[in-house]
Amino acid sequence: MNIDEKDIIELSDNNSYYVARKARYNNTTYYCVVDTKTKKDVKFLYELNNELIEVEDQATLDKLLTIMSRKDDKLNLLRILRNEINNKKE
Repeated sequence: MNIDEKDIIELSDNNSYYVARKARYNNTTYYCVVDTKTKKDVKFLYELNNELIEVEDQATLDKLLTIMSRKDDKLNLLRILRNEINNKKE
């Protein structure tokens, strides 16, 4: 797959998502995407056999938050993503 940061992709839920971050971790490519309409639906995805799969493992999500957050991020992505994950737990 050839997906880069700032791309817009459509997922199986028929929503468009902005690719906010892309990173390699444990030989897997991960993406952090944000719904383009609501700006609230944040997902972590990974590539597997040319498909995008949502990350559900909490330990992996925690690691990805650290990897994908940047100190210079003006939108404070780390805070936003942690809030989104906490909301999913409830």
